[in-house]
Amino acid sequence: MKNITVGFSKHPGSLLSWLIRAVTKSKVSHVYQVIVVEGEPMVYQASGLMVNYTALPVFLEKNVVIEQYSMTVTDEQYEKAKKLRVTQVGKPYSVKQLFGFFYVLGMRKLGEQVRNPLGNGNHAYVCCEIIADSLGITDGESMTPEDFRRYCERYGQRL
Repeated sequence: MKNITVGFSKHPGSLLSWLIRAVTKSKVSHVYQVIVVEGEPMVYQASGLMVNYTALPVFLEKNVVIEQYSMTVTDEQYEKAKKLRVTQVGKPYSVKQLFGFFYVLGMRKLGEQVRNPLGNGNHAYVCCEIIADSLGITDGESMTPEDFRRYCERYGQRL
């Protein structure tokens, strides 16, 4: 068994961050994974225009960390997550998928659980989806950052 560190943050100067927090009634708007590369902490995420890595100190210049969790995965899932980080970096950010969240959230208000109709598999990602894939969660396309935070709160260890 291995551990994966999952973090939740907000970007105080970002209209998109504010909108995500307002619509989801949450204090978080972003999900990321912390990994160590050559002894330095890096953030693996889907943000801006693509799936990318950012040095943790650079990430912290614009983002406020709200919570972090240690999530236990099998050795096999840990290896899949490592491969995912290598093979998916540079894939586009799925802006259209954000609009699908409005549908998902609207249907929840009506008591229905639906998948994001604008999800597009592994062709493009949002932050929740790429990190959910690291943990072996199959429907990350339909999770909001708050959904993911509650999942980690339930199944992980808060750091």
